[in-house]
Amino acid sequence: MRVLWTGLKMDMKQIGMGYIKLILFAVSVIVLCLAIGVAGSQILYKDKAVEPFGLAIVDHEDSQWTKMIIEAVEQMETVTRLCEIQVTDEMKAKSMLSSGEVAAVITIPDHFVYDAMVGTNTPLIVEKHEGTMVEGIVVDKLITSATKLLSAAQAGIYATLDGYNAYGDQNPEHYDKLLQEINLIFAKKMLARNSMFIEKEVVATGKLNPLVHYLFSGFIVLMTLSLMLVMQIIEPLNQSEMLMRYKVAKVKGRWLILEKFSALFSFVMVFGGISLAGIVIGIKRIDEKVVWEFGLSQIGAGILAVGGLAAMGVLIGMLLKEREAYGLFIFAIVMVQAFLAGGLVPEAFLPQAINKLGYFTYNKYALDLLGSFTGASVEKGCYLGMSIVILSCLGVSLMLLKKRGIKG
Repeated sequence: MRVLWTGLKMDMKQIGMGYIKLILFAVSVIVLCLAIGVAGSQILYKDKAVEPFGLAIVDHEDSQWTKMIIEAVEQMETVTRLCEIQVTDEMKAKSMLSSGEVAAVITIPDHFVYDAMVGTNTPLIVEKHEGTMVEGIVVDKLITSATKLLSAAQAGIYATLDGYNAYGDQNPEHYDKLLQEINLIFAKKMLARNSMFIEKEVVATGKLNPLVHYLFSGFIVLMTLSLMLVMQIIEPLNQSEMLMRYKVAKVKGRWLILEKFSALFSFVMVFGGISLAGIVIGIKRIDEKVVWEFGLSQIGAGILAVGGLAAMGVLIGMLLKEREAYGLFIFAIVMVQAFLAGGLVPEAFLPQAINKLGYFTYNKYALDLLGSFTGASVEKGCYLGMSIVILSCLGVSLMLLKKRGIKG
């Protein structure tokens, strides 16, 4: 334990000697992260509204009921956001469809509403323009939603009439009056709806909004690159002279690995904390809608992310003995991991095989853990994945040290 504390103090003193370059790099981290976050979110989602597409309706029945239904649908906000409904004749509708002015034509046949009331299945006719996949999907959903409403109304009407036929007085006038009343009741219930679709916001960056996603992706990349500034504390584990001294002093390998891990952990915690504080202040000025949370769960997630980076730094430092090779490898692995984890291009735009490879990277778990600082939920598998990263890196590092003659 004494060896651990002595070595740790020496490592931290050595890191502190380069405080000027650390301060300059911290400022660079803050500025670059803010720039990456803003630029990435602007590239992914420009502030441009989607124009609604045209939808033509041909009403052959032209009854009071169909006019009521069309008027009600036209007033539904969730429908008008997606499509502009035009009621026209069949010839004009077909011409508009062929020219691409409308994405689809819905034709209401004669006696459609009456047939629905008495139980005859008279289908609507839907014609869609070729090459309008998204619009076609919306039209299908619109028809499906309307069909579900109509089916519910029909079920209630038919159940009422069946009950009357079984237990009523069989008076034709009473039957007609009941039919009108029950149809009116269900029509009011259907037309009282103010939406046809369930609204759900979907973004390519999953649980994080684009600004936060690219902000944290850039932060992880730059924090990994910052390991190059403190690589000198790992060098003693690669030098024959220092290894011989450790052997003579009978220093345990686990204490050496723990010492280097603790030194890198302390560096990343302090350096990353200062950088993140500056980023939070900057983001509050850029986008006030981003809410930051710093509870116990967020702090725990941050500590785990820092531990993963420190453990990875120890392992890479022992694998690559030359400082130049260390720097080049860090840069290469940073970019590869950022890509596989969806940090450069969001997962929604990547092949499934690439997304699966992301689960073998540090960046994938670090991005999810850091996301908790903005209130995003973290899956339990993420905690397990980062724990495996830490234990694997430290375990392999200890094995390398044993191979160099230092007992565990």
